[in-house]
Amino acid sequence: MHFTVRSPFAILFSTLAIYFAVRLLVGEATVSRRFSMREEVDRRESASGEGGGEGENRRGSPGAEILGEFRYGWLGNLACCQLSLMVALMTKGTSWVVAIALVMLFAVQVFREVITRPITCRWGVCGLLLTLINIPVSIFSAGYDFESYDRYANLGGESELHFFEPTVVGRPGVISIEDGYLTFRWIDLLLHPQIDGRRQLDPRHRGSVWTQLYARANFAQFERHPRSWQTDNAFVLGLARATFILALYPMLLWLIGTATSIVAAVQRFRQLGVAGLLDNSMSLALLISLGYLAFIVKFTASYRDFSAMKFIYILPGALPMAMLWLQGANDVWNAWCHTHKAKWMMLVMLWLVPFLYVSTLVALIGQLWVTS
Repeated sequence: MHFTVRSPFAILFSTLAIYFAVRLLVGEATVSRRFSMREEVDRRESASGEGGGEGENRRGSPGAEILGEFRYGWLGNLACCQLSLMVALMTKGTSWVVAIALVMLFAVQVFREVITRPITCRWGVCGLLLTLINIPVSIFSAGYDFESYDRYANLGGESELHFFEPTVVGRPGVISIEDGYLTFRWIDLLLHPQIDGRRQLDPRHRGSVWTQLYARANFAQFERHPRSWQTDNAFVLGLARATFILALYPMLLWLIGTATSIVAAVQRFRQLGVAGLLDNSMSLALLISLGYLAFIVKFTASYRDFSAMKFIYILPGALPMAMLWLQGANDVWNAWCHTHKAKWMMLVMLWLVPFLYVSTLVALIGQLWVTS
């Protein structure tokens, strides 16, 4: 199946697998909270001597009803999660990141079920077993050519990647650790809002992974591809530069959301140990987001050609990254937007970016219409 067809399928079904995993976490938290409320009511009634046998009946009947609802819910969500993961794995290899994250999620849930006395059903054991079976079955059913993939993913192995000393492979992308992963060449991006496939490292920001991901995510013609859409129109490039400037704000919100989620995860781990990891949807979002960033670092370090720095490779993690962005937006809103003016300023800045996206696409479509 062609790349342009496989990628949207991988993104769709990876997102669905993450969505149903989040529903599992949310469902567990909801049922646990309802059971805790029921136990508190029964405890108070028992202490006051009221209710008697009627309280016992209520403690059994509603509990059985809730447990039955949860049993149906977690089975359905788990089945949909596994089916979505299967299609994603059979479609594209980058879905491995989601599979690994789900294995970790279910493993932590199994640990939590072992050391506690859960009221809810033990979906962690079922999820872990199914995922461990699902991964090899899906991979081998898809008929992956591992030899070709290994050759493709390690083309940069002919030249060792150093921390400072630059080494060039093919059409240079990452030439050193410092240049590729410790830079964000934003000013150079504003001066040169497009790249091409030349073998020279020109413009310089073509070797910076984070600059490349940022630019590819915010300008549809940054790569000057496909050929029929190529443009040197000053107005379109001006829109691209404006987008690169204003998109710093939503990126800052994502960084804030990621930082606060990391701090919260560390605090939960210090308080609860392993049982505190992956205990909510934000923990899962953080794990998958960091997993895809680690994947793009590994991939670009192995395959040194600049074409490896594609934003589409991390799009299966779009839902978790959006959750972190929303967390950051919520943190900024609660911390700084106390006045009506501040709230409007934040909303206007956020809406300007999609407005520029649409304006750029309209301009590109208009150019294609005129030239065709």
